[in-house]
Amino acid sequence: MFGDFLRRLTAPDPSRLPDADARPALTALLVRIARSDNDYAASEVAQIDDIIRHRYGLSDAGARELREQAEALEAEAPDTVRFTRAIKDAVPYEDRRSCASPPACSGSKTATAPLPDKRPNEHDRHARHV
Repeated sequence: MFGDFLRRLTAPDPSRLPDADARPALTALLVRIARSDNDYAASEVAQIDDIIRHRYGLSDAGARELREQAEALEAEAPDTVRFTRAIKDAVPYEDRRSCASPPACSGSKTATAPLPDKRPNEHDRHARHV
């Protein structure tokens, strides 16, 4: 079902994903994390729905539909290293970060302090080339 999408996503030098494609990809990553302990609990499903409902301004039904799409995508996705690298290459940093920071899950009882920006600055980038 997602074969063509995954081929485009994992191709060398993928183009940036439009928002309509980035949403299921980022949500599939949340599903992958929730399933990583082989116990995809109802509380994790509810938390994913809460995150994407607030992040994307979706209704309950819209969040459920996106999560179900993402669950199917996650099941077909390659290993975690390739999958996360592909998302990193195809989804802008700000969009990835917003799914992991509290504003994306406002109202969540598990929200914590915002994630620090750990991208290398210009000095770090130039220092690596020296």
